[in-house]
Amino acid sequence: DRWVRAYGKTVLGVALWLQGDAQRAAALERESLRFQHSIDDLLGSRINVEVLAWIAAGQGQNRRAATLLGFLRRYEQGVHMVPFRYQLVLRHHGECESRAREALGKPAFEAAFSRGAGLSYDEGIALALGAGDLADEPPGEKISWSPLTRREIEIARLVAQGMSNKEIAAALVIAQRTAEGHVEHILNKLGFNSRTQIAVWAKERDTPTQGE
Repeated sequence: DRWVRAYGKTVLGVALWLQGDAQRAAALERESLRFQHSIDDLLGSRINVEVLAWIAAGQGQNRRAATLLGFLRRYEQGVHMVPFRYQLVLRHHGECESRAREALGKPAFEAAFSRGAGLSYDEGIALALGAGDLADEPPGEKISWSPLTRREIEIARLVAQGMSNKEIAAALVIAQRTAEGHVEHILNKLGFNSRTQIAVWAKERDTPTQGE
């Protein structure tokens, strides 16, 4: 049963994270999340996002962690959260929040948290699945992403990671045809004729420039 296997991946992901294997843990949580989201299992999806927030904080991705925590707070109501009343899980949640708050400082943490609370459900899931997001940009000045829209920026970043249209569609929980359309729009807007050009262009904009 795929539902049982999805929860099994969630549990195994937590175990691997506790053992220090964050990369494999995140991969399992995202595999589980894709399935849970596809069947509208709100509790299962929330558990995956929760664990991915812990992993993000542990890897120093504190803005991402804070944004995910804000997203979780917004959608907590209406979901039966009995599994999250266990002391161990509550402790990890608290540690995640404390680590992100301390690393970012109160203003930046609250800004990221509020931003997460303002995400739509699909946007929050896409962020948890690893879509590029402004909350995780490194400090420093940036070359402009104009004329791309926010969604096209996400797509361009995933292209730069070597993802196919099918993989992009899975990561953002959209139809493959929609992903293909976004890539075509990016090519047309930038006057490019290959995905390699998009990748180089996107990577340049994710590299901080030296301040004066």
